[in-house]
This record gives sequence, structure tokens and C-alpha cells, in this order.
Amino acid sequence: MMNPRAAIARIPLFFAAVTALSGCVSGGYESAGRPGAMPRIATYNCDGAGPLRVENLGRSVKLLTPRGLEVTLPASPPDSTTRYGNPPYALVLDGREALWFVTGKEPLACRR
Repeated sequence: MMNPRAAIARIPLFFAAVTALSGCVSGGYESAGRPGAMPRIATYNCDGAGPLRVENLGRSVKLLTPRGLEVTLPASPPDSTTRYGNPPYALVLDGREALWFVTGKEPLACRR
């Protein structure tokens, strides 16, 4: 599981890398038959905060956050299938794990 404190330090680097690489990185996505591949709708349990529901819409994701907020985030870069963001929110998917970022708050490490 990713360390949330270490993840906080990576937020500025994440957005800088996304901006710099958005024109030259192609996103790979695990096929539905492979372990860890994200289904169309997935629920992640976040460290003591509750569930994070993620609906894969292709080039974006629709979220129901642990606080009950509905948020739609575009892929960032646009062809990514693992990184989504629109300030103040960001979501990074890594197999069966997810990091949910809200600017000014400690990120939530989540697992499905």
C-alpha cells in the first residue's frame, strides 16, 4: 500500500509530469481479463474513510467520494487510463490500489 505522507510530496511532481508528458505518453490499460484490471464500476475501501466508488467512462471517471461528493474527472493526460485529475482533485489507479487526492488534505490510500 502506498504511504499517504510520501504521496503528498509527489503531488506537485505528478501534475508537473502530467503536463510535461501529456503530448508524448500513451496510456496502457489492462484488459478486463487480467488481474487488477479495473471493471466498469469498482469500489475501493479507503483507510478508515469509507468507500470510493469509481465508474470508468473511458476518457474520464465518475466518482462517489467517501464524503458523498459526486465528481467527474478527465484523464490526465487525455489518453491515460490510470491518472485522472481536475484541481482540486486527482485520482491515481495502480492495479487494485488507488490514491485519492484533494488539495490541502492528506491523500487517501484505497484498495479494492
